[in-house]
Amino acid sequence: MIITSNYELICLYLLVGTIIGFLMEGMFRWVDEDVSGIERFWLVTLWPLMILIFIYYLLVGIFDSND
Repeated sequence: MIITSNYELICLYLLVGTIIGFLMEGMFRWVDEDVSGIERFWLVTLWPLMILIFIYYLLVGIFDSND
């Protein structure tokens, strides 16, 4: 796949962000958390950072359980 312009690159970035944001919002709703409009905006625009934060807290939750 050859990207010919910056416009296409931005569209691809936002498309991936929308898909990732949709999946992450689904996970949030699965644990009964609400997502506001500004949180959706940040999920779509800063999705690489949001994935790192999500993975960090997921691992902390898994390994820091008080069973």
